[in-house]
Amino acid sequence: MVNNPNTDVNLFKSGKLDVANLATPELVSANKKNKDYKALTSPRIDVLEYNQSGKVPELSNLKIRQALNLATNRKNLLEIAAPSFSITNTVTPKKLDQAPNGEDFATYAAQPYKYDATKAAELFKEGLKELGKTSITLELEGANDNSFAKAALDYLKGNLEKDLPGLTINEKLVSSAQRQKDAQNNNFQILLTSWGADYNEPSDFLMNFVSGSTMNHGLVKNPNFDKAYQAATTAPDVLSADKRYAHYKDAENALYEAANVNPLATESVSLLLNPKLKGISTYNSAMIFDLRHAEIAK
Repeated sequence: MVNNPNTDVNLFKSGKLDVANLATPELVSANKKNKDYKALTSPRIDVLEYNQSGKVPELSNLKIRQALNLATNRKNLLEIAAPSFSITNTVTPKKLDQAPNGEDFATYAAQPYKYDATKAAELFKEGLKELGKTSITLELEGANDNSFAKAALDYLKGNLEKDLPGLTINEKLVSSAQRQKDAQNNNFQILLTSWGADYNEPSDFLMNFVSGSTMNHGLVKNPNFDKAYQAATTAPDVLSADKRYAHYKDAENALYEAANVNPLATESVSLLLNPKLKGISTYNSAMIFDLRHAEIAK
């Protein structure tokens, strides 16, 4: 058992390990050009959830949420906090599932989430006016035992405060267990969270935004989303792949239009792998890779 990721890498380079997990952004950057470097796409997505219960009036304002989404510079965020992750324009991760036309679902259903500081500032100013305020303070929570979360919160605070004059972000770092408890109890304002696949189908991720669902931690209420999700998951359209995936795409669009959530990235697992290690099976489900049939080739 090795608890220090730097030790992990040193043991790999000295030939004492066949697999080393690059657990920090610094280790990924330092080893990305190593011939033994591999990045395996993980069926996990990182998002910012907004508390839309009414307890945080600022986040019940559509223009404020839209401004936050537009002010999120995902490219720079990942360069700093997670160099092997990839930008995702859906609430479902890349390489999870294919649409009937053969496209990756994340491509088929992609929404125009983008970085536009000018438009973000305009919407934020309008949102403040609607709230009768000239400035607001919001709390951004993440897990202190997650290397991506810690780096991401620092970056997002600077990024959002710079592009949205009048906004102050207070960072709140807690344990993963506390973050999960806060999510379940709707005890947060903005939450950096992730969700991993239990099965390879868009409903596994989209169900988290259904009105009344226990997994709907932000208490999103979006009638257009609910209608699309209901159509996709019930007869008769659930029996038609073309109709089902068209509804899933409509559900993604409904979340985008209402700025109910801010998708950031599809995760990946960065490793150093012994080139003689053969027979690794890769999965895009809860298990990223499987070593049951692996062997060291002679």
